[in-house]
Amino acid sequence: MRRFAWLFLSCAALGGCWQSKGSLYDGVKPATPFANGPLTETGTDELGKPLVQHFALTKSADGSYRMISTSRDNDYAGNGFLLRFFALAGLPAGVYVYEAASLEHCDTRAGCDPVKRSDDRWYGLAQLTANGAEEIRPDCTKDVVAIAPARIKDAEGACNFTDRAILEQALLALARKNPATAFSYRLDR
Repeated sequence: MRRFAWLFLSCAALGGCWQSKGSLYDGVKPATPFANGPLTETGTDELGKPLVQHFALTKSADGSYRMISTSRDNDYAGNGFLLRFFALAGLPAGVYVYEAASLEHCDTRAGCDPVKRSDDRWYGLAQLTANGAEEIRPDCTKDVVAIAPARIKDAEGACNFTDRAILEQALLALARKNPATAFSYRLDR
């Protein structure tokens, strides 16, 4: 399995991502807080080892972003994520909801495999920084207090949301906890 899809699967195995089958933001215009450019991700992997990855971030006409690996390793090259960011009333200044969908084969002549309406989407918070963003990736087990009012259950290692209002209620509760960031993203201009 490709590393990028594996990263999201690993959060499911280690406690649970916040996700949905298909987008909970269909028809909603995304925010576009970032410029195009090379991007460096830093953090730690599931074993606690330092992680550094490089991507190209490109904004599309519809307001979504493609974050595609620039690795030359064949397992990672041409894979990444379709990202959309949304403002949510009640979040601290500079914090956005993110929605991510896995992208594969972006380095082929045909381009990325299309994202299907029913493909998994993952959610979290992105805190803007002076030169990029920090990701707050929710976890079903660790962030149980944030999801308790929404009555979302951890199903097979992931919190599966079916309603945007309930997701947003949980994200607001998560933001109030002032959680630690999981990964940092620096735009290399």
